[in-house]
Amino acid sequence: MRPNSYFYKNTTFIQLKRRIYKVLLPVLILAFTLVVLTLYTGDIKLGPLNTVTFFVLCVGLAFCYVLLFWKKIPFYYVEIAVCLIGSVIFLSRMFNDVNISLGRDGNYSIGTVTFWVPLLYLIFFFTFKGKAALAFSIVIYSLSVIPGVQHVLHSPYRDTYTLDVLVQFYMATLGFIVILYYVQSILEAFMQADVEKHNANTDYLTNLPNRRKMDIHLHEAWHNAKHDQKSLSIILFDVDNFKCVNDQFGHHVGDEVLKELASVVQMNLPKSAFFGRWGGEEFLIIAEKHSIDEGIELAERIRSAIRLYSFSETGRVTSSFGVAEYYHGDLPKDMLKRADEALYFAKENGKNRVGA
Repeated sequence: MRPNSYFYKNTTFIQLKRRIYKVLLPVLILAFTLVVLTLYTGDIKLGPLNTVTFFVLCVGLAFCYVLLFWKKIPFYYVEIAVCLIGSVIFLSRMFNDVNISLGRDGNYSIGTVTFWVPLLYLIFFFTFKGKAALAFSIVIYSLSVIPGVQHVLHSPYRDTYTLDVLVQFYMATLGFIVILYYVQSILEAFMQADVEKHNANTDYLTNLPNRRKMDIHLHEAWHNAKHDQKSLSIILFDVDNFKCVNDQFGHHVGDEVLKELASVVQMNLPKSAFFGRWGGEEFLIIAEKHSIDEGIELAERIRSAIRLYSFSETGRVTSSFGVAEYYHGDLPKDMLKRADEALYFAKENGKNRVGA
């Protein structure tokens, strides 16, 4: 089996599902345990099927819950186990309730299993992608139809009322499956659009905002500074001697340097600052409500943090910085030009320094 073909790969969605299962499974285990205790303390005696059903449910779901905390086990194994346990219990109860109980002694209910059918199919579509979820649901649905057909053809308790119960149950369930499929398709379209939007605005290497996103944010910050008359500084910086790093260690090491540097900078940024990759080994920080002096102070702090950090492949690496402040009448390109000139000045005067 190639799990990526049938399961969602989105890390955020997988983490969300794991959190939901951590809440859902204990609730289900508690619910079935309470049912067993209620039946045992009441006048109703549990038959062999009910005893096995509740035992498998409680023990099986408890085992799945334990697996959630075992990180070496892929999460989709837990999902498959929950789907299989739910399917086996559902089908066994359907065969029992329809073939043995339906129509007997005036009973025109398929049984309590019908209460859990929507949740079961929801779990299928929550677990599998699109057509895989639909296919799994149709297989289980088709198997659940077998006891209904057997009742219609062979049961001595068959009558108009039991036929009505079966037709309504199977048609409602089929309609529910179809609705789930199309709802899931809509959600997948939104998820795909969100991924594409993220990719369009995110640098693939560092996972930082890319130049397109930084340019949008710079214009927004410029607009705010222009109309609210608040300070705005930008910090343009790059890695010193980055070509030498690539030539000496290889481009793959150069990529690792950029990723590590991005992490170091993020740890030393105020929450109000917006940080992204400007291109190549160049990065840009947009610091709203920062005067030129505050911008220089921030740049010095980051420069020092980079200089003191020991990169995994290259050891020490330094960076040079250019800082520019918004002046009345400036356009974004004017700020960028001054920051670039300040960066060039820092490079020409020994590198590993801040120019302004």
